[in-house]
This record gives sequence, C-alpha cells and structure tokens, in this order.
Amino acid sequence: MAVVYVFPMFMIPVTWVRGCICFKRGSIADKQKFNAWIDNCVKASPVPGICLFPEGHRSRAPHSLPLKRGMLHYAYSRNMPVQIVMSAHKELAMDEKTFHVRFGTTCVTGYSELIPASTYATFEEFCVAIQSVWDKLWVRVFSADPAELPLLDINNPAGFHYPMVLRLSQLFWTVVELFLMVWGLRWSWHSWQAAVARLAGAVGLANALSQVLLLLPLVWLLASIIYCYDSTLPQPILSSDGALCKMR
Repeated sequence: MAVVYVFPMFMIPVTWVRGCICFKRGSIADKQKFNAWIDNCVKASPVPGICLFPEGHRSRAPHSLPLKRGMLHYAYSRNMPVQIVMSAHKELAMDEKTFHVRFGTTCVTGYSELIPASTYATFEEFCVAIQSVWDKLWVRVFSADPAELPLLDINNPAGFHYPMVLRLSQLFWTVVELFLMVWGLRWSWHSWQAAVARLAGAVGLANALSQVLLLLPLVWLLASIIYCYDSTLPQPILSSDGALCKMR
C-alpha cells in the first residue's frame, strides 16, 4: 500500500484500470472476507491471475527471504496453480537504496513449471513444495551465466478480453499522464529560465554565458544517460551449489 504514496502517478492509474490490487500488509482479522474481496478483484480484471512478490519486500541479500504464506493460502484455498518467475541482477538496472540506475543491463530470468494446488492434501505440503521449487530455482537463476543463455522470447498473451470501458479508462489515464508530463517539463523550463535570468542580473553575466547555463539541464541529462549506460554482462552471484561466488 505504501507504494501508492511513493509513486501515485503510476499506481493510481494502474489500480484504476484493474492492473493492481492494493492492500495493507499485516495481520488480517477476517481471512475469509479478505479472500472474497480478492476474488471480486480478480473477477473484475480481464487477466485471470495474480502476480505478487512472495518475499514481502525487496532485498539485496544473496539469499532468499522467507516466503510469505498469506497469498499462498489464498491460492491453495482456490485450487489455483502457482508458477514461480524469478529474475537476477534487477538492482543493476535500478537500485532504489543507492539511487543508481544503469541502461543496457542484462537480467537473468527463470520460471518453474505450474505447481497445481489441487494435488496436495494439505496446505503445509503445498507450502513445502513451493519452497522446494523456489530454492532450487533461486540457485539456478543466480548461478546462471548470462553469456550462455538465450534471449527471453516474450509472446503476446492470448485469450484476454479488454472491455471498451477499460480501454477508454486506459486512454484517459494515458492522456492525463502525458499532459502532466508536458506541464511539468514546461513549468521546469520556465522556472529554470527565470532562475538563470535572475542570476545573470544579479552578478552581471554575459549573454553567451547565460545561454550556456540555460542548456545546462539538457547537457546534464545527456551526460547522465551516457554515464549510466553499461552493457557489460553481469557475473553469476552464486555457484552451482548455492555458495556465494561474487560480492558486489
């Protein structure tokens, strides 16, 4: 839920067009009522599935965090099959803790076979199976050498029907986001022009130097993109036996 407050211009439209379910983590008093609410959210979306982060939050540790059991319990109670999708080296593309981004980053992605909940007699057996597959896939993904892997082939999903009301909502939010982006850029540019003019008047800058200062944000942007571009393939983090082989 905190993501909504940090990235409102992204999360509000995504939630509005039924692409995200927001709820507060923690102890849930009435799990049956919560699960029924999730059922209604899934039925209202054209995509018949849920994608979630079972560890609960992001981590830079070379080992997995304990898996959260809440949504696994929901999947088991609804006999929903589970597929684990895992990627390594995402923090090289964008690290929110160090405020670092990198263009041209290669990530390693692996995914498991479907794990049907209906084949397990108890929820505990289901959780043990999920954890076992998760741990094995973790070692495979984080020990893989990107240089030896093929490019991931992503096909367009078939069978999803987006109603006209939802498409119009997507169009509306796209227009709103573009308008806000243009307005923000325009406001930033005029504010920068005013700041440069005030500085030039205060210290008596020459007109040529003022023009250079006006172009400084564009130069900074281009220099940042060039500086942050690095297509070097990342090295495996773990060895094939799961031991840490490289510290970053």
